Amino acid sequence: LTTMGGGTSQCTVTVTPAQNDTAHTISASYTPTSQHAPSNGSNALNVTRRTTTTSVGLSPMTVLVNEPSTVTVTVTDNVGDGNEIDPTGTVTLMSSVGTDAFSPGASCSLNPMGGGTSQCTVQVTAAMDGTLHTITATFPDSTVHSTSQGTNDLTVNLRSTSTAVALS
Repeated sequence: LTTMGGGTSQCTVTVTPAQNDTAHTISASYTPTSQHAPSNGSNALNVTRRTTTTSVGLSPMTVLVNEPSTVTVTVTDNVGDGNEIDPTGTVTLMSSVGTDAFSPGASCSLNPMGGGTSQCTVQVTAAMDGTLHTITATFPDSTVHSTSQGTNDLTVNLRSTSTAVALS
């Protein structure tokens, strides 16, 4: 305890909650001395999940039918407090065109990149022309981060053909 004057003393501690979306009760107890009686105090610390942004990168952004595009999903911790935490977990992917195929599957595990950013990569192959195929990535709630979703449009063109007529 540090004496502040006027019959008041205080101490300071740092609390880092590991769980979110709950009220944590912080309690303190004063041990009695020969001059002072014991006392207790408490207060509620409300803890919320850290917000995130999910973005979807496509390379290339325009493909032919049955040609793959690499999908890079980036999930970023938005808090901006200098203590960003790399998001962890599994991102799910879907396409607005049900016949599009993701490889190795329609989900990927995030890899921490540092600085509050994590990424994962899959490939998507469009089996039919649909002009724009909207690719959506969803990062679910975790014990630390809140859910977020990102989209990007993949342009899918038909393959060109040529027709030759031979006469004999």
